[in-house]
Amino acid sequence: MNAPRLKHEHTPEQWEDKLRRGREIQRRYRNNPDNVERIREQQKQHRQRPGMKEKRRAYWKQYVEKNRDKMRAKWLLESAMTPELFERLMLIQGKACAVCKRLFSAEVIARSDHCHDSNKPRGILCFQCNVIEGIVKRMSVKPSDLGNALELYLANPPAKGLEQ
Repeated sequence: MNAPRLKHEHTPEQWEDKLRRGREIQRRYRNNPDNVERIREQQKQHRQRPGMKEKRRAYWKQYVEKNRDKMRAKWLLESAMTPELFERLMLIQGKACAVCKRLFSAEVIARSDHCHDSNKPRGILCFQCNVIEGIVKRMSVKPSDLGNALELYLANPPAKGLEQ
């Protein structure tokens, strides 16, 4: 003889429906312009609680260690680079960034670089050089011109002659 179901028991279909409705309510709340600023402020306060920065760093470090292969596969897929090509380039480049020549490590993160026009792989850069390369390209200036302008700026900054 089957035991009678309690009021709070649900079938799997009922649970799925409840979850779907709950997610829909959350989505509508988050996308309501009246709530966006309130949510941002709550998130900011949460991030600024004592110890949160260290907690987030520790979590991220643990996450990266646990999911390194999955993350690398995703990055390679996005840059049209096969794992075999990545390993060959690592050997050719001596496990160092193709631009700044720093050796890859936990602090110097390797990123596969590709041409956004042809989607062809170009090499492996550190995170910083990859970001700088993308910014320079969007600025539509030659890297040498930017380097010269930056060198002049640092040698003689406009605020140098001003009294503090």
